[in-house]
Amino acid sequence: MRSPRELDAARCARALATVALGLLLASCVLAVSPDTYGEHCRFAAETTPCGACLRERCEAAIDACCGDATCGAMPDVDRCSRGEADACEALAARASSSDVRERDAGACMTARCAAVCRTFAGTSATTCSEPAGGRGATCSCKVASGAANDFDCSPSTFVGTVCCAPLSWPADGQECTCQPLGCSATPEGCFCQLSFTPPESQSCQADKCCQSDDSDQCACRGRCFEREHEVPRCAALPLETGAGCRAGQKRVESCSIRN
Repeated sequence: MRSPRELDAARCARALATVALGLLLASCVLAVSPDTYGEHCRFAAETTPCGACLRERCEAAIDACCGDATCGAMPDVDRCSRGEADACEALAARASSSDVRERDAGACMTARCAAVCRTFAGTSATTCSEPAGGRGATCSCKVASGAANDFDCSPSTFVGTVCCAPLSWPADGQECTCQPLGCSATPEGCFCQLSFTPPESQSCQADKCCQSDDSDQCACRGRCFEREHEVPRCAALPLETGAGCRAGQKRVESCSIRN
């Protein structure tokens, strides 16, 4: 049997351990659950579209920040995942922080989750998604027949994309897509058209480049053909031109629609 002195020492050790654990949890914005996520940090709303994206795509940056008491981005991660007004914008602003962990967390959210992590205004009228094969380079939307979703499918989020929709868009059953221009080398120069996957290059240039008058195609080669006009280089056309989409489609500013 233990002596009274040994029992007192054991009780004291347990009490100190409990206090230490309480202080550790109180000092963290996020709680760590080894049983569920191993050494990964948890945050407020992991099952929202924004929270799920942050969990899947920015876990390493969030873990690094969570493990450093000097990193101030964790409250923004917590609030952003819940969809609080301006919280995601505050997290995005940390991409220019002098603290590398804050910078990584903000930059990851901006580059990989900005479609769903933002302050939305109005009510969505579309259901949008990022195709699995698009790998962050493209998105598409349909007019919502049921529940719509908060998702920004536009060049402001999917940088460098061209958004094209059927001529009668928006109408039931139609789909609008924002895609990057993808260019590849040819024996004569290069060829570009809208791509469903991340392109190796989004522009090309040679002595003569020819833009199609009624499609998304552009080519740099020896001469231009009928229904083509010469351009300085092949690249995504500005929105104001109204051009750059496939035949039977129109150029739109954004595929996601909000009322």
